[in-house]
Parts: sequence; C-alpha cells; structure tokens
Amino acid sequence: TFDDQGLAPGAYVSLQWMEHGFKLGAEELDSETGGYMPNGYPRLFDTSNPVDESGYGTPGLEGEHGKVLVVQQTGGHKHWKANELGGIITFDFASPVEEVLELGLLNVVERVLIQVTDSNGSTHSVEVPAGGSGSYKEILLDVLQGTQVKVVLSGPVAVTHISICSTPLLSLQWPTDM
Repeated sequence: TFDDQGLAPGAYVSLQWMEHGFKLGAEELDSETGGYMPNGYPRLFDTSNPVDESGYGTPGLEGEHGKVLVVQQTGGHKHWKANELGGIITFDFASPVEEVLELGLLNVVERVLIQVTDSNGSTHSVEVPAGGSGSYKEILLDVLQGTQVKVVLSGPVAVTHISICSTPLLSLQWPTDM
C-alpha cells in the first residue's frame, strides 16, 4: 500500500519506495489531456478524508483504502481532484522482481489498461472494464521477472496497492511424520 506514515496526504511521490525496489512516474494520457504532475510525479490522495477545506475532492475515492495514487487534475497543489481524463502511472523496478502479483484500482469509471513488461521485453496486457463510480477491483497479474508496470487510466481512477514478490519464494515442505 502507499500508507507510508512519513508521507502526508497530498504529497507528490516518486522515489519514496526505492527501498522496495521501484520508483513512480506520471504522465498525460495523450497530448493535452491534462493532469498536474510536477516533475512527472503522481499524487497521494487520502480516501479517508477526500475533501479539503476548499471543497475539492474526487467522488468515488471515499472510503477506507488509505492513501492511493492519482494523476491529479490541473489546478495546482490545492486542487485535490483526480484528472477526469486520466493519465498514466508507471512503476519502474530497479531490477526485475520475481513476480508482479496484483494491482488494486478504485473508482473504475472508465476502462483501465495495465501493461507489465518482463525482463525479456515482452509486454503482458490486461484490460479492466469500467465498473462505475466508487467501484473497487483487485486485478491478478501473475507476471514473472517484471521490470515495469504501466497503468493507463482513461478516467479519474486511483491505484490502491501493488503486490510484488521481490525475493525468491521459499520452498516449503510438509512434515512427513504426521
């Protein structure tokens, strides 16, 4: 999850999870589709407090999902809305992770395309259909040796979490004398 207690809601993030082996980036979906991404960073949005004192907020991002990642709508630091026209959030891994397991999405009002690139340069794509305002989806990815995850948002969708296995799984053996 992105609930690092050292990061305030509303922080723009990129390198904060390097100890977990990845950095974040954000960009426009297409030319002139907007989004406020200082230095190409996505923003943390606190779902437990979705509206600030100015009344800005994003319908559908309320709830107990903690801090989530959004491409912010143009409007500066105080504009807490996820960009209505979407954007792209990218997870770049410092070295291939053993497995990219799952991605959580909130407020899937428009379709989302998830592209996972592996160490061979192959791209594995999953299209997530729209589910309506406030919808929550956990998408199983199961891609080995992932080097990048690109989340292409067609609307004001938030990323709630990413699950990766960055070390080899241990082989467990059941006791034979039961």
